[in-house]
Amino acid sequence: RANSEFTPANGSANRILDTVAHWEDQSRRSFNPYTLILVLTTIQGILLILIIQSYENNNRKANNILSLLILLLSLALAARLAIYDRETYNALPKLALFPDVIYFLYAPLFLLYIRRLLNTAASKQNLWVYLLPFFGQLVFYLIFFSEPVHSFVERGLYQSYPAPIYKVVGALALVFNIWYWFRIRKTVWKYLNEVEHSFSNDQNIQYLKAIISFKAVCLITW
Repeated sequence: RANSEFTPANGSANRILDTVAHWEDQSRRSFNPYTLILVLTTIQGILLILIIQSYENNNRKANNILSLLILLLSLALAARLAIYDRETYNALPKLALFPDVIYFLYAPLFLLYIRRLLNTAASKQNLWVYLLPFFGQLVFYLIFFSEPVHSFVERGLYQSYPAPIYKVVGALALVFNIWYWFRIRKTVWKYLNEVEHSFSNDQNIQYLKAIISFKAVCLITW
């Protein structure tokens, strides 16, 4: 946006009150390797959902949960990509909060997927308990949705602006996901120990070992 200018009349002493609508550095309109990865990963996620849904087997419930999980991740990546566009960020700055919904939702859904895959699904009552942290996060984030837009933007605009709330949520999410990692690992290893005496190789779940190791690397990086 061009600089705003005002030329007062001769001898005028009027005070001009104005508001800066948007700052130039709120978001970058740039196409870089990071945004390219977001685009490719989002597209890959959508294609993977189509492949999973077209695959016919006896475990449709597990496939549906996996598709939902991939959809949430794809939407989160798409939201992260959208706020890199200046016009989108100016119009919907609180869209930046959407990727945070996977903090407390990813691990419970993945555990549910594994239990459906291994036919060891928990009761419906336990499933609601798993999702309580996610619902708590949504209620807590109502604070951000109810505050004025300029206050929300300032929190992300100024690097020196104190944002302990984000740090606390991120730290709790990290502990939460580490705890679930151990639960997922325990579930898979228990199943493997039970089937190794009957089957020399279970091709449906052998890949879970590699995934659990990869998730450990992601958590350490986080």
